[in-house]
Amino acid sequence: MNTDIFEGVSNEVILKIAILVIVILFSIKLIRMIGKSIDAKVNPQERPRLKGLLKILRILIIVVVALTCMSTLGINTANILAVLAATLMALVVALRDYLANMAGGVMIMVLKTFVIGDYIVTPYGEGNVINIYLARTDLITIDMKTISIPNGALANAAVTNTTVNPVRRMDIEVSVAYGTDIAYAKKVLEDIFRSDPEILKDKDVFAHAMEFQDSGILMRAEGYVANSRYWDIRWRMIEAVAMGLPAAGIEIPYNKVDIYMKPDGSKEVKRPREPEEKTGI
Repeated sequence: MNTDIFEGVSNEVILKIAILVIVILFSIKLIRMIGKSIDAKVNPQERPRLKGLLKILRILIIVVVALTCMSTLGINTANILAVLAATLMALVVALRDYLANMAGGVMIMVLKTFVIGDYIVTPYGEGNVINIYLARTDLITIDMKTISIPNGALANAAVTNTTVNPVRRMDIEVSVAYGTDIAYAKKVLEDIFRSDPEILKDKDVFAHAMEFQDSGILMRAEGYVANSRYWDIRWRMIEAVAMGLPAAGIEIPYNKVDIYMKPDGSKEVKRPREPEEKTGI
């Protein structure tokens, strides 16, 4: 074997080059493994884009290792590094929003904050997840509107996933007129909830007063239902409460104007008074 090519090259340099070659092979293998893992979760329409991104990462790793080898062999790489750094900086500035969205998409896919089919509530809208792309996530609302949210913003936002748990609490709020027997109103609301066959019987049903309003007292009834049936049951329960309270003799108030006729034939209009502010010392 001709060993002339190794003359003048120290064992330390050869060892460094060997380590760098191992590092580049390991990095490429790791990128392929990550790519396969993400490929199984990504939308099929995004797979060509994902493969292109992984190719770019492989090229960057090869370039970095090649420059490191050149530096180890004593070759001046300062000019090359300056050009590459300027080019990379320009690309990052131009594509910073898109790169942030792609990074957010990878985080969502890896961490599984939500998956396709989940119903999520975000600061940008709520609905069922129908697509998770690298750069954006699509939701479809109850009224069949599509919301597209950038993954960069979504990955950093508070997201409520209502689909994770099989059971969900349902709250129905309704006002009752002043003068209503609150204990009686609570019993009526609880009875309405308990009478529905899809309200879970192994969970507590609870009704309580929440706050004073201009025209009445705000009440809330709470019960638990199967998550998959939440909306159908909610709409049915709103109808049941709207019909059940008047049937039990409980008035559901609304803003109104009372007109009283004076003996002289003039009219006096009495409007609901604003609640007086309480001041404390």
